[in-house]
Amino acid sequence: PDYIVKADDDSFIMVAELEARLRVELHQKHPASVRAPQPGTEVGRSSSELRARDHASSSSSTQFGSSADISSTDSASSADYHSDSGPSASREARYPGPSPYDDPLIYWGYLVKGRFMAGEMYALSWSLVDWISKSQVVKGMSRGAEDKQTAKWMRLHPRASDVRWVNERCWIYDHPRAGTVYSHGFLFPSEVARVRRGIMSYFDRTPQDILDSAPSTAVAPTGSGAVQTEAPRAWSRSTVSTFGTRYSPPLPELTIEQSVEALVEGSDMSVLTEGSILTPEDAWRQREGRKTRYQDKRIGGTVVVHFIKHNMWYLETAVALLEGDEETELDKLRNQRQYAEMHPHADTPAASRLPGNHGVRPVGSSAMSPPSAFAKGMHQRR
Repeated sequence: PDYIVKADDDSFIMVAELEARLRVELHQKHPASVRAPQPGTEVGRSSSELRARDHASSSSSTQFGSSADISSTDSASSADYHSDSGPSASREARYPGPSPYDDPLIYWGYLVKGRFMAGEMYALSWSLVDWISKSQVVKGMSRGAEDKQTAKWMRLHPRASDVRWVNERCWIYDHPRAGTVYSHGFLFPSEVARVRRGIMSYFDRTPQDILDSAPSTAVAPTGSGAVQTEAPRAWSRSTVSTFGTRYSPPLPELTIEQSVEALVEGSDMSVLTEGSILTPEDAWRQREGRKTRYQDKRIGGTVVVHFIKHNMWYLETAVALLEGDEETELDKLRNQRQYAEMHPHADTPAASRLPGNHGVRPVGSSAMSPPSAFAKGMHQRR
């Protein structure tokens, strides 16, 4: 196999998303030197952000010891990886066929505080797993939380500087109802694009605009003598979850499908309030279809939803991520309007029926879609 994946039993895994991420990473072309992060540092989405840094002076050592130290206690693994430290010509002579250096060493997951990949799910390429199974060093380091211990093993690998720590960031998270620091609404690429645009617009503002906005989220100083600064709300927000607060639906008596839609990050249903001009029926008609949410791509969204502690939470996750119309009626009308604007002489009478914006986003004219099979099953379980 290419990878071995470890996952908790309370994790909902989108297998197609996982396979696509790992397959692409397996064939990425990276330099030989990609160091393990120091605790407290950040790692980018892909290992391209971890490229060679002072390789000549530091690739022979890690936080836990030098390669010479490892060689003395783990000679079998060291013979495989360290006896070939010469120029590329000698490597080719030693390995007339595929070389161990051709096999990427990938440690993939959600990086926590620059220290370890969170235990809800992480993946190791086969070479790493094979080394772990044979290493005498690892055998003596089997006590403690498995996710933290795995990170220690990676730093002790004879080629630790070549291990690619790939951080998946926001696509691994806890269920919206969990109330943990890692919890937020079900996330799709369309909402991520909106958040990114909001963050980028921040840099176009003047210093006075930033001061007048009076954001409430504090950022820790970055060094000795650093001034305490504030981060804009757009940089850290959720329309669904609030850390430390038990989730409650935006309005009572929502239907099954409406209650699931309310758990989708950035959806109109998630921001409904009592007395709002927007009704649940309007919010439902204005929901995005799957093509819009995935920005006309097949994949690119949530990989893992963790901390699923109830059967209902599992069904909600399945409905949110696997069910839904490819295109809603409003999506079709929007596409027709865009087509009419690009081709003014084309005959698109349906585009003229798209309602205007009366203080909220346009509302379609179709009735609510019939409940899905998943929703019916959830209703029966209730």
